[in-house]
Amino acid sequence: MAALDILERNAATGEDLLRYITRQLDPDNGSESYALETKWFATYSIRHLQIEDLKFATESATKKPGDFARYVHSFAQNVRYLRDEEQFFLSLMARFDEGAAQYGFVTGDPANEEDPEFVAARNLAKALSDLAKLHEEARLVLPEITTRIGHWIDLSNSLSPHKWKPPFEPVETLWHATLYATDICKDGFSSERPTDRKGLGAFGTLNTISMTAEVDLALDAANMFHTAWHIAHGNIAALDILAAMREEGIDTTYDFRNHFGSQDIETLSDPADAMKMLRLYLYASERQSNPVFVNPDELLEALLAIDIDQIGLVACDVGLYDTTEYLHGEAEFRVTPSQVISVKRGEMEITGLPFATALIENTPSTLTM
Repeated sequence: MAALDILERNAATGEDLLRYITRQLDPDNGSESYALETKWFATYSIRHLQIEDLKFATESATKKPGDFARYVHSFAQNVRYLRDEEQFFLSLMARFDEGAAQYGFVTGDPANEEDPEFVAARNLAKALSDLAKLHEEARLVLPEITTRIGHWIDLSNSLSPHKWKPPFEPVETLWHATLYATDICKDGFSSERPTDRKGLGAFGTLNTISMTAEVDLALDAANMFHTAWHIAHGNIAALDILAAMREEGIDTTYDFRNHFGSQDIETLSDPADAMKMLRLYLYASERQSNPVFVNPDELLEALLAIDIDQIGLVACDVGLYDTTEYLHGEAEFRVTPSQVISVKRGEMEITGLPFATALIENTPSTLTM
């Protein structure tokens, strides 16, 4: 985002002067009131506005039918708008010239343009003013997005996900991609949600288990977990993923400064950055399916604690009922542990994403799991 880039380049030089000029416009408030003018505030407010998350979710929902329109709705509902004091502070930025004149910067004086501190302060005020406009536009648009997407979901689920399901037998074989295939096959699914693990779908908040009858979808998710394990353990770096994006011609899809700040992307070395790059790749790629993992920090933490052989598919015989929840957008049933009759490891062909092919056999191997 251009405004954040301007803040990055001008904060060190211009922030103090901007503080003094702003006080001319609101002399009754002390210095504590102006902690808002820092770059931290601007970045924090943008993060809570969730513009990037909304953009990702919207692109994903429109480009790839298997992804989840409900995430657009969820992000829009969780936006944190500016508080009154924040709105007031940002409104002062549009009056920068007035405050500068009161502080002693004569309008039209060429010396002002030669003063790097003044120029930086003016740039900061302009950037903050632009952010204020962005927040105002979002405040007007996001409720409509929430309503429209909500109506779209209601329309597409007009028969209700609790009532419409694909045809099924009383007992069906369903598939589940997991980081804990070995443990699940040994011990089954716990009747209570484990306290030392968190589910990787639906923000990890459900007490049910997500299972699909479409094995290809489960394979895609398991393969992504396999690749992500190598990212977590340092075998795949952000630059490896960036090279695949460049080869596919999608590296121009993003302004990487919006995601990695001012750091040169050629120097990215942290696994967390590689995980972020993986998400960007999956959202933009037309070649790869996107399983959509929404809690990458927790995924990274979980992957560091397991052996790669734990990752896989489990094939489950499951008792299904008319009351069993089915989400057609995700093509998955939500079942309780008590519905699971049997569990065994399924066969998984580890194909790897382009940047992971060197980490598997020369030809994809079929692992009996």
